[in-house]
Formats: sequence, structure tokens, C-alpha cells
Amino acid sequence: MELLNMMPTSTISFGINGPEEHDQKTRDIEASLDIDIQPTAQQFVSILLFHCTASTMYFSIFALASAASLASAGCFTGGENWGAERQYALNQATQYCQRLGAGCYQPKGERPKCFNLSSGKKVDFNLQLRDDVVARCIDANECYDGMQKEINGCDHGGNSKYTNWIYTADPNAGNCA
Repeated sequence: MELLNMMPTSTISFGINGPEEHDQKTRDIEASLDIDIQPTAQQFVSILLFHCTASTMYFSIFALASAASLASAGCFTGGENWGAERQYALNQATQYCQRLGAGCYQPKGERPKCFNLSSGKKVDFNLQLRDDVVARCIDANECYDGMQKEINGCDHGGNSKYTNWIYTADPNAGNCA
């Protein structure tokens, strides 16, 4: 319950007259939202709470994502930055994802690759499957979506976890070996 008290809420007020109407409103809301108001631990997606006062019922909806779908962002705070090379790095991310990043990965599999940028800098890309049990596949568009977030969202590159994948885009001095 402590976790629920920390989450933001949206409150909608309904006029309710008596317990029978309260029960009917509850059933109507469940049906219209097509949800289960008693989720299991793994279905921890939507939790509905009903707060009753004298003649008004407050209906609060908490949208919670399961732990597996939470994003964990991590921008690097030092080292080389993208500078004028940001667009070139995005082009290289497209090449990485089309040529190497897209495909099927074994559990914990990863695909590191270095690309030279035009000003004596390089970018190190890596895509890794977080799952240590199940093999998964990723297409070039999903790969690029994650990589561009590291380039556009982080001046010094970054390493972020999104659902099943760990994306790394890291600008560095020098050329690829």
C-alpha cells in the first residue's frame, strides 16, 4: 500500500445513492474499462481504488507498469560529446541497426560495433538482450528507436534499459581499431 500512496492519481467524482448503486457503478466501470480490478502480481498494470464518502464516490486510477517494462535511463556524464557529430552518429545508428543490431539474440547476447565519425571521433554501439533465459528477436526500427534516444537524449551518449534490451551509444576520441 505504501507504493500506491506515492503514485500520482487522477480523480473522477460520481454521485452515488446507496450501496446497491455503488455496487452497480463498480460493475459498470469494470465492464466499460474491460479490466480486472484484482490483478495478480504479474498483471500489476492497472489498479483501481474506490474511496467512498457520504454521497460521493471518488474513482482513482493508477497506471502502473510492470517491472519488466520500466525504462532505466543512464546518460554518461563525462567523456566525449556528440558536438557537431550528432546527425552523423544517427546515420551510423541506422547502419548499425540495419546491418548488425536487428535479428535474433540468444539469452544475454550482445552485438558491439564501432563506427568512425568524421572528426577523429568514433561511436561505440552495443545492443544486448537483458533476458538470461529466453532468446528474442528485434527489428531495425526498434533497434534504432533505442539508439537514437541515447544519441538525442544524452550529450555524452548513454546506456539505457528498455523492456528486454540494453542500448549503448558512446562517443569516444580516436578511430575504431
